[in-house]
Amino acid sequence: LRAKTYKADVYSPLHVDQAIYLTERGLLSRYASPERASIPEHLKDRDGYWTTLYRAGHVYPYNTRLVGPRDVPRSYQDFLEPKWKGRILMDAGEELWYALVLEILGKEKGMLFMQALARQNPQFQESKTLMMQLLCAGEVALAFPVNFNQANEAIKKGCPTAWVAIEPQTQQPPFTIVMAPNAPHPSAAKVFIDFMLSKDGQKFMQENIFRQSSRIDVEPSGDLAKLKDIRVWKSDWNTFFRNRDQYREGYKQTFSLP
Repeated sequence: LRAKTYKADVYSPLHVDQAIYLTERGLLSRYASPERASIPEHLKDRDGYWTTLYRAGHVYPYNTRLVGPRDVPRSYQDFLEPKWKGRILMDAGEELWYALVLEILGKEKGMLFMQALARQNPQFQESKTLMMQLLCAGEVALAFPVNFNQANEAIKKGCPTAWVAIEPQTQQPPFTIVMAPNAPHPSAAKVFIDFMLSKDGQKFMQENIFRQSSRIDVEPSGDLAKLKDIRVWKSDWNTFFRNRDQYREGYKQTFSLP
């Protein structure tokens, strides 16, 4: 972009923070696809620069050899039970999850929860893949937050795990689709974006790469049907990314991370 060399028509998938960054610097072309009418307001910007292509929700996997059906955590407070001390594995880079839980519980109650969770002496890893491997091996009883796709794939491979979702479900920042600045083929770019956001395009993507559709009229199918009735937390992504450094420092300080 800085070299003013434009070869791409569309950028996708872009994390929403990347889309916001480029939009604020005038480095995207505006295209408000008519398919955006079926995308919820919190999953697109007001001016038509970025639109969510797909989403990925967090779940809470547990090792079924170590955690019986009656012991499965069903709420955030359940993670604070004494039996989980030293048996929890968390993602060291999840200031997003930290921020969303503070939103859900309210800042004061959320901070009390996080401080109590820190006293559970959780272990930390920087890779969700490694987190799932350690969980499958029985090194820990619980691992979170993990993306549904990773937890589901581990189960399909024979890992002795199951997962639970805590409502409202927190999610990764959405993955977006945008039109490149000075796109060499703007008409083709618009057609492609329209298709990817269309009902048929979203169904194809959901059934073939197993990502949650961003449309309100496309119900989860296949393995994703397990998420059908789970209520999702709706966050203001612009606000989150403006305060990301603050959340990152808060997460590190609360859990004594380097």
